[in-house]
Amino acid sequence: MFLLCTERFSALIQNGMKRGAFHEVRVVPNRMPISHLFFADDSVLFCDATLNDAQGVRDILNIYAEGLGQEINMAKSSIYYGSKVKKWDKKIIERTLNIQSKVGFGKYLGLQADFGHSKKPIFKDVRKRIETKMVGWAEQFLNQARKEVLIKAMAMVMPNHAMGCFKLPIRVCKDIEKSIRSYWWREMSTVRGFNGPLGIAY
Repeated sequence: MFLLCTERFSALIQNGMKRGAFHEVRVVPNRMPISHLFFADDSVLFCDATLNDAQGVRDILNIYAEGLGQEINMAKSSIYYGSKVKKWDKKIIERTLNIQSKVGFGKYLGLQADFGHSKKPIFKDVRKRIETKMVGWAEQFLNQARKEVLIKAMAMVMPNHAMGCFKLPIRVCKDIEKSIRSYWWREMSTVRGFNGPLGIAY
């Protein structure tokens, strides 16, 4: 049932574009334009930051809500603008859609959903979570065998989700490796350290 509703929503968007109710966006020059993205029960619509496009999106949302028999919760929705959109246009669009704007898309599935040319600030959170875990482990005075289990089973696995979505910069991978090695060698200056690669692929 959910998939059928999603297919109908997609069809409404396609029909709206065909009749000029709103326009898809070309994020990168000379590349295919994009109008919407669906993942599970989340939807992202792309259009020009104009009153006409806002009205077109509003009409499609209303048609979809009426067909579904439920109102869309605008309080849980948000608008994200491009950097060149004027403040006055933002007010008109928000008033038309009855949706508030916010800075950036925020986090999605634990990762920052928007970023610029540098991805390092986004993955800083991945490194911070690993370091926070290791600080907690350090306070437990674990022996080397338990340390090795935690490193292999948790610390080295935690970046996997981010790496499945994005290609981590080499610098970020090296920072994570450095943090893990620092935890392993802590108070072990006279003991042979962890051998072998940490398994973080670049």
